[in-house]
Amino acid sequence: MVFARVADFFSASDSTKAQLVDDEHSVAQLDVPSPVTETMGAAVEPEEVALEAKRPPYIHAMLAGGLGGLTGDMLMHSLDTVKTRQQGDPHMPPKYTSMGSTYRTIFRQEGLLRGLYGGVVPAFLGSFSGTVIFFGTYEWTKRTMVDAGIAPPIAYFTGGLLADLFAAPLYVPSEVLKTRLQLQGRYNNPYFDCGYNYRGTWHAARMIVRTEGWHALFHGFKATLARDLPFSALQFAFYEQEQKLAKAWVGSKDIGLPLEILTGATAGGMAGVITCPLDVVKTRIQTQQSPEAMAAFNAKAAKGKPNQAAVKNGLTAPLKEVPVPELKPGQILVKINWTGLCHSDIGFLRDYWPTSGFPQLVQDLALGVCGHEGAGEVIAVAPDVAELWQLGDRAGIKWCASVCRRCEFCTNGADELHCPKQLNSGLTTPGTFQQFVATDARYATRLPDELGVQYAKVMGMRSIAIDVGPEKEELCKKLGAEVYIDAAKCEDLVAEVTKVTTYGAHGVIVFAPTKQCYDTAPYLLRPGGTMVAVGFPKDPTIMAGAPPTIVAMRKLNIVGSVTGTLKEVEEMLDFTARDLVHPILVKGKLSELDKYIDLVAEGKIQGRAVLKVEE
Repeated sequence: MVFARVADFFSASDSTKAQLVDDEHSVAQLDVPSPVTETMGAAVEPEEVALEAKRPPYIHAMLAGGLGGLTGDMLMHSLDTVKTRQQGDPHMPPKYTSMGSTYRTIFRQEGLLRGLYGGVVPAFLGSFSGTVIFFGTYEWTKRTMVDAGIAPPIAYFTGGLLADLFAAPLYVPSEVLKTRLQLQGRYNNPYFDCGYNYRGTWHAARMIVRTEGWHALFHGFKATLARDLPFSALQFAFYEQEQKLAKAWVGSKDIGLPLEILTGATAGGMAGVITCPLDVVKTRIQTQQSPEAMAAFNAKAAKGKPNQAAVKNGLTAPLKEVPVPELKPGQILVKINWTGLCHSDIGFLRDYWPTSGFPQLVQDLALGVCGHEGAGEVIAVAPDVAELWQLGDRAGIKWCASVCRRCEFCTNGADELHCPKQLNSGLTTPGTFQQFVATDARYATRLPDELGVQYAKVMGMRSIAIDVGPEKEELCKKLGAEVYIDAAKCEDLVAEVTKVTTYGAHGVIVFAPTKQCYDTAPYLLRPGGTMVAVGFPKDPTIMAGAPPTIVAMRKLNIVGSVTGTLKEVEEMLDFTARDLVHPILVKGKLSELDKYIDLVAEGKIQGRAVLKVEE
């Protein structure tokens, strides 16, 4: 019946339309009594009848609504972005606290088009098509109900309700795309991490459908209706009543632009205040990834796969079956093939630093699984980072497993290793001494296991290797050292280094975790030289062994380094890709972890010990 009435209207002759619309006379002036005046009786005031009499064609109302929706979105989209950021901010404490500061922060950090106007394309597409259907439905419902004798306020309320119901299937998918792109901001946004990263509207649509299913485009459909149905109903009920009062006050149906804006703004404002809690719920639901999709990814990745891990038990780490880590947004699941054994891993597992708090962190946060030099194959990718990794890609996991990418250290491009929210493999998040590791997709990399004098040689430096035992000389020179000094046989290391370098070394990197090495290192430097602390001594060594007067007089630099930044990792990867670096590896099995811990601790391993993680 509804569609029949609409079809009759659009197919009617011009004379019939003129009779229906009657742009020249009021209802009271028609020769034929109006159905409105016959049926409404005392329920409707005469001025209401007069206001309803002059009706524009449906097509005018629909096009006006569509163009009005586009204009409104164009003008207000930046404020809508601010609202979405505040409502959907996943961080605690929230980054955005007020409207003004949010607007300024987004504009300053991300710009106008990619920041404040992110998601404007789906907003425009959904706005025009949705409002065309909305206003067409609204006008038809309102006119039909008024002509049937129903009081205008009820007709306005019902019209807004039904209009939103019919328009929702068109604009809800655009709302999902819009809110996600608004929350994300620009592609690869370094200032705000929302959990996904889309290149644009079409890429977002493809990724959502491919990884979460087409139904994800209607995610939050019920919440949207729960917000929009009462909002539209209240907004148009308020608006029509305010319009009636304004026309009566002015004494004309043309109330002018200021009053048009005022009535629309106050009506929308009152409806918005009432439905704001529902709007927050809608934003939260639409900007989160489908829990069902994530569960499906986890189930597929972990199906039938036992996870063998070397779990700390006292001062040993026997193999034990543990659950496959749950894949979270922003992560990849890596099947570890090989994992390196570092001195710090030995320290964590053998409780070298019992009063440091490390043992409790390993137990509570790393779940007793250490290791931070893992390499393997990607077997699952969270939907929000599907564009970064493909199944089968080789990925490396290092000491710094993830950073926030938003703090001062992360955004300056050089010092993300000082990020206060970083997670460390094998200490504050489960490490690589297991078959499967879930790790940050944006911080995983392919990293050579060997860090030694080869890199110094490639960068044009002349290296002196100091170690213990003649068996190490061949290895060090094979790696590129020009000079090898056996510390066990050398009576005066300082004199020997000075003889080779004249004034002392430009830099000394202390890998060996012993007090004697740290006490000696500053004396090997020339004025202005740099000492780099890398090894973690077991005993409470105080750096450096030299008196402060020597450090001051020689202007020595004493720095530390626990791992490389992303930029440094890329440089090392380039060296390896060009066949300039050849790691020296001693291979074992993860099941032999305790054995290799003893060998490394006793200094019986030449090169880097790497352990095969077998199924």
